[in-house]
Amino acid sequence: MPRAEAEDLLAAADAARRRTRARLQQYWLPLVLFGGLTLASAVVARLAPGPAVGVLWLVGAPAATLATTLWYWRRHDAAGVSRRPWPYLAVGLALAIIAWTLGWAGRGGPLATGGVLLAIGLAYAAFALLERSRLLAAFAAFTVVLAAALAAVQPAHPFEIAMGLAGATAIALGGVQAARS
Repeated sequence: MPRAEAEDLLAAADAARRRTRARLQQYWLPLVLFGGLTLASAVVARLAPGPAVGVLWLVGAPAATLATTLWYWRRHDAAGVSRRPWPYLAVGLALAIIAWTLGWAGRGGPLATGGVLLAIGLAYAAFALLERSRLLAAFAAFTVVLAAALAAVQPAHPFEIAMGLAGATAIALGGVQAARS
């Protein structure tokens, strides 16, 4: 095979690899869904304090997870390739268990706000590694810094501030990622 033909084939294979990776690296929907759920929890906590936020997450998290799973399944089926779902499921399940435990144990105190936000940031750091995404890594860093800032400042209504900022940021980043797709 002539050298020029081999180089053309390698370039075509590299282009196909990049296109496939770009198709698989579309995570805007989970950012928007879970960002919306996070933002809604800030509103619900402000308007109806008490167990209403827990009920919102008890209903909303499985619905958003199912919608995300179906969306990824359809996208991967259309692309003809997929990723192993187990690392993503493990991170998501660990986040759900840790966030629920910290929220319940903290009962509205600094542990509930800062701990849950820290768990969210660490989970997004894991997702950033899985996706090889600088955008998700930046969101993870923002979330961890926000948790530290809220723990240091201890403002009034820290849960609403934390969930409002994290939720709005996730929705905005989801929009940025969707525009890139």
